[in-house]
Amino acid sequence: EQAVAGNHLGDIGYAIQSVLGQTYQDFEIVIVDDGSKDNSVEVIRSFTDPRIRLICFEQNQGACTAAKRLLQEAKGEYIAILNSDDAFLPEKLAKQVDFLDKNDKYGAVFSYAQIIDEAGEIFTDENHFYSKIFVQENKSRHEWLRYFFYNGNCLCHPSIMIRSECYESVGFYDERYYQLPDFDFWIRLCLKYEI
Repeated sequence: EQAVAGNHLGDIGYAIQSVLGQTYQDFEIVIVDDGSKDNSVEVIRSFTDPRIRLICFEQNQGACTAAKRLLQEAKGEYIAILNSDDAFLPEKLAKQVDFLDKNDKYGAVFSYAQIIDEAGEIFTDENHFYSKIFVQENKSRHEWLRYFFYNGNCLCHPSIMIRSECYESVGFYDERYYQLPDFDFWIRLCLKYEI
């Protein structure tokens, strides 16, 4: 269960609060600020929860480099990625941890995505590309691969919870795919793991 919004600066505090407000509370929050020029760092530092660790890049290095750094810093068995303009619904972590705890054969679990606008209102335009793209039936890893090659990406990156061992096994996001690093990663993931 995932909400996706638009304005990074306006939503970074909301994004962090959406994690702190989870029904599942056994987590750490590793934040990489990728050389932001707004007041994002000040907003992040306004949170005093000791589970939050902030790493700041002086210069922008790109999303793949920032993701690699936070994945190297994370200590948990499971990883849930959250961008500054996204938010988790309150039971996201609990449901996904429970699923992965009970289902050893899966390397990762995704969820549907509830799209919201910049004001936090549920997006109602049913003709918009994002209105149904993430509504997918589960498939075997081979079926996912076929879908990816014939239809394209249909998985919402911020909805994932993944075993940290998967990154050790298949590698990190590839910087050469500037617009599609998650799609490339899903392909490599499905070559080895059920999702």
